[in-house]
Amino acid sequence: MNTKTLEITFETETQKPFKLTIPNLSTAITKELVATQAQHIINTRVLSVSGRVIKQAKSAKMIDKAITVLELTP
Repeated sequence: MNTKTLEITFETETQKPFKLTIPNLSTAITKELVATQAQHIINTRVLSVSGRVIKQAKSAKMIDKAITVLELTP
């Protein structure tokens, strides 16, 4: 089983990093879609960190994990 997680790192107005992690993504995620949605998050100011405004997206990572379940018998 594979799981994909998107991690976007934003920067606040005081240059502090803020990470947004979105688990269980579909495979239809593109660089353009992430950039557009990150900018939408910034423009709408839906997120704040201790009252600080998020100013820009610094990076984004797609983390792909393969999980193998091992059956153990007694």
